[in-house]
Amino acid sequence: MVIHGPVRKEEGMQESDLLDQLPDGEAQENSGTDHIMLVSLGCFCGPKLSFKHIGRGSETLPFDWMRTRHSGLMRFLRHDFDGFFDFATKKPVPGCNMTTYRSYYHSFWHDDPTDPGMRERYLRRIARFNAIDARMRPVLFVRTIPTTDELSDVPELLEELIRRHGKHRA
Repeated sequence: MVIHGPVRKEEGMQESDLLDQLPDGEAQENSGTDHIMLVSLGCFCGPKLSFKHIGRGSETLPFDWMRTRHSGLMRFLRHDFDGFFDFATKKPVPGCNMTTYRSYYHSFWHDDPTDPGMRERYLRRIARFNAIDARMRPVLFVRTIPTTDELSDVPELLEELIRRHGKHRA
């Protein structure tokens, strides 16, 4: 991935740190939706990049810069992110300066899960995610899907989000 814009790379930073530094686009004035928290549930980094494009980039959360299967998302939500840093394979991405760390459930494309500093940042992201309270404030959870086969999984995900975060979610 080529990163454009005014980004500053410091020692210990990984690609997701640089993606976080990308400038936000212009927020639409008086849209009436600024009070709604936007949360990426991944599949890939598209939702987070879209939030930034519309001027709604916010604090980074655990699924912003990684790929996840629906089964992985549900596993991490139901089991308090157990196994989140686990991976089975480490492979370079042909044609670019990236390495993927993959498990059956998810993959890191922008971060090295073996790096202690990265783990610390992800633990903060997980804590922020766990603290989301949709009982008092509306939250829009956004997930892209790799195939239409995952559409049938939406009710299960919605039920889990209500259980974890409250009723004012979409």
